[in-house]
Amino acid sequence: MQGLALALMASTSAHAEVTTEHKLWIDATVRAEVVDALDVSVTQHLRTADGASKVSQIMPELELSYDFLDHFAVGAGVRYAFEQNEDDETARTVRFHGQLGVESPDLGPVELGYRLRLQRETVPADESKVRLRNKADMQLDTSSPLKPGVFYEHFLDPGGDAGHKSQKYRLGAGVTFKVNATHRLKIKLFQDKEIDGDGDKQRVVSLGYRYSF
Repeated sequence: MQGLALALMASTSAHAEVTTEHKLWIDATVRAEVVDALDVSVTQHLRTADGASKVSQIMPELELSYDFLDHFAVGAGVRYAFEQNEDDETARTVRFHGQLGVESPDLGPVELGYRLRLQRETVPADESKVRLRNKADMQLDTSSPLKPGVFYEHFLDPGGDAGHKSQKYRLGAGVTFKVNATHRLKIKLFQDKEIDGDGDKQRVVSLGYRYSF
């Protein structure tokens, strides 16, 4: 009986440790077609913490993407991040990634996509983190400037212990507004949830702008 009571107390304590953070992510991108089917993009990311009251991350990013065979794309990029922790100390990280994307053939108004990304993040005086990310999305062509969609992304640690390779998942929805061929706006609402830890959550509002030429 005493053991059961202790188990229930431990379970309640573990549940109480689950936290939910609310964040705002903002990004602005400039994209240019260097040669046919080869794009280069420069993006400035700004991310907040503490209910969007504090800037926690500033991240410039450079990415190349090449489309081939109508429905496929490969890409690579690098991102440099300045991150402020809870002690107001600034950490600097570098992340490299390579990816393969696939888009569905014509399915009427429904557009399906899949992206496989391998990334490596290096933190000074700490071990590098390698993640394998699988993302699936679905968008709806409304024959208007608005294109709504939903997505799911799974984060995996390839070198993790058996049974603990899954790190977290990301689930959300959004809408893209194509102003014209040059300007595009996007808003997304999504949730990150840890799988390998206490189940901590991040609920994010993401606002994006892209200028293409």
